[in-house]
Amino acid sequence: MDELAILIRIRNFARAVRFVLKNGTDSVLYDGKTGLQAYNEVFREMAFKMLATAMRSKTPMSLIMADMDGLKEVNDTKGHQKGDELLWLSADVIKGCLRGSDIAGRYGGDEFIIVLPGTDKAGACVVIEKLKALLEANSLKWSFGVAEAYFPEESELSGCPRKNLEKGWLLFLENLIAEADEDMYRDKAKRKKKP
Repeated sequence: MDELAILIRIRNFARAVRFVLKNGTDSVLYDGKTGLQAYNEVFREMAFKMLATAMRSKTPMSLIMADMDGLKEVNDTKGHQKGDELLWLSADVIKGCLRGSDIAGRYGGDEFIIVLPGTDKAGACVVIEKLKALLEANSLKWSFGVAEAYFPEESELSGCPRKNLEKGWLLFLENLIAEADEDMYRDKAKRKKKP
């Protein structure tokens, strides 16, 4: 790494430290519009640890992607403040349905991500049905998708050095997110077809 790259990294790190010192750790850990975990390095690290535990203990783990239906229309017709209120209400409902061991975060815009350790796909689908019922009781429409983490007996992640392991987990997590995202868009398409 050349000197300029090192200086840029140091400067960026110093800015990040100043931001945290000025705004507190909650500004980095939580999303301001929902109160959920922010989808960032901290969230990913927690997910990696859950994945590693699931692999070692040979227990299931599921990941849910959720997307609010019609938020753009609400923002366009009733304003962003109303849209933000709906996101906050939705986050409250979701937090109320989860166990202490689960993590939920705002993935971006109107998408949330939920990690359920010790839960297979069937169990995650039960959680989704409960969430849908509670959200719809509050006149909130959401689409959901789920993916379950599978670990073969001899995983390529077993016994990897930390540096390679982080890259492997990131790819593994990205693949889980992509699978759950695909499932969510199938759910969204089904919901659009219903009258």
